[in-house]
Amino acid sequence: MMYANYSYYTDNFGGSLIPETDWNRTAGIASSWMDSATFGRLTNGIPDEWENEVRNCCCELSEQVYSFVISSISNDEDDAKLSSEKIGNYSITYRSDAEFFASFLHGSTAGFEDIAKSIVSRYLGRTGLLYRGVYE
Repeated sequence: MMYANYSYYTDNFGGSLIPETDWNRTAGIASSWMDSATFGRLTNGIPDEWENEVRNCCCELSEQVYSFVISSISNDEDDAKLSSEKIGNYSITYRSDAEFFASFLHGSTAGFEDIAKSIVSRYLGRTGLLYRGVYE
């Protein structure tokens, strides 16, 4: 189940990064992440009291999915940041903006998963949807 449609993304969330042609794929991946984080609690529908949080989470997560996909296929050194350089037996390493952002948030081993967890936690952390226990 996709938790936000493209019109919600552009009209309510105010997003413009993702083209409409790529929305279903990125929002589908984002929704899958949300299903995993919520232990499938959203698959039967979004609770009314958390509708905005769930939809906004899907939108922001979709933008991160899109950014990571774009940055991972971009080989343009102008879009990358210098990560390390070695002089003896010359070596140079570049990282994308997304990788720099992840390492800024969570340290050098961070990646998309860390950013995704951070987004899901920020939007859904106070809803009870991330609860790991069993409801009686």
